[in-house]
Amino acid sequence: MVIYGAPLPDTKEEGGGSPNEEILAYGKDVPTKGGAVLLLNRTVRRMTADEFKAAPQAKPAP
Repeated sequence: MVIYGAPLPDTKEEGGGSPNEEILAYGKDVPTKGGAVLLLNRTVRRMTADEFKAAPQAKPAP
């Protein structure tokens, strides 16, 4: 799943250089089984289903 329309941080920054850790994309099973997620700061993190549910998700720009 990808959250389309979310404003991306400056792509000239090194991946992980932005403090923004909102979820941008994730596999279909992550909400129930956990797994890898792509964050707005362009890093990938493995999360449990509970961590995923508690983590902030990116919002599309208005």
